[in-house]
Amino acid sequence: MDDSELADLVQKNLKRRRYLVVVDDIWSTDVWDSIRGIFPNYNNGSRILLTTRETEVAKYANICSLHEMKLLNLENGWRLLCDKVFGPKHDHPPELEEIGKEIVEKCQGLPLTISVIAGHLSKVARTLEGWKDVARILSEIIVSHPDKCLGVLGLSYHYLPNCLKPCFLSMSSFPEDFLVESCMLIQLWIAEGFIRMSAGNCKCLEEVEIDYLEDLISRNVSQIRKRRFNGEIKACGIHDLLHELCLIEAEMTKHMHVQRTHPTLPTQKHNAHRFSFQIESISDDDCCKLFPLLPDLYTYFLN
Repeated sequence: MDDSELADLVQKNLKRRRYLVVVDDIWSTDVWDSIRGIFPNYNNGSRILLTTRETEVAKYANICSLHEMKLLNLENGWRLLCDKVFGPKHDHPPELEEIGKEIVEKCQGLPLTISVIAGHLSKVARTLEGWKDVARILSEIIVSHPDKCLGVLGLSYHYLPNCLKPCFLSMSSFPEDFLVESCMLIQLWIAEGFIRMSAGNCKCLEEVEIDYLEDLISRNVSQIRKRRFNGEIKACGIHDLLHELCLIEAEMTKHMHVQRTHPTLPTQKHNAHRFSFQIESISDDDCCKLFPLLPDLYTYFLN
């Protein structure tokens, strides 16, 4: 089903109905213009809730109904961090509260950043020295990194166990907001040889890979998108900011090169082992144009 067929289907299903539609993460007025006509207006109380990070997009859509999300204050940020690290009872050592609130302040009220740092804190020793180390590194990142948010999120990647780093970077092979089936992801990890079986481990490959996935989720660098009826993870994904971090790290470490524009012959060779084509309507012939310039390639993805 192409975009026009999908638009027609949505419009027909909404016809003469009262509806609430949530349109998430609109980045430009052009995108809003391209989809707004899909939603019929019968003056029956139907509503469209649009989310965006761009104030101008929100004003363009409807200047009379703006709601600006506020950053978390220190109290709510600390509550969120405690939820993630200590659970709903917030049963934390009292000596960690002061340094914990200092860490929250460095996250600048961003829920995603607090959640990701909390995921890291949940894996380190719950000691004053351990948390002071995290606060110190955060301070260094905030001072030195041009994009403070990405810098803080990068901390979560750099402190991943070595066995989990390629698993996280493999998410760069999928487009932003892509719903990744867990069984497909696990098969990819096994095929790539990312799994490391420890001596005496009686689990099978699939069971260990599920442990890897659950570990990434517990660190808040991956998210559950769907569950099966028995509670198992059916599909997962990552936040778009973490996806951006993933692309940067994958390129820097030569884990993967992602092609998001239509391929023209580049002037230099890529030495990444993996190549992901995240382009609509790309043919095998177009992909093959790039292969002579990819001497180290052994895996490529078409999305």
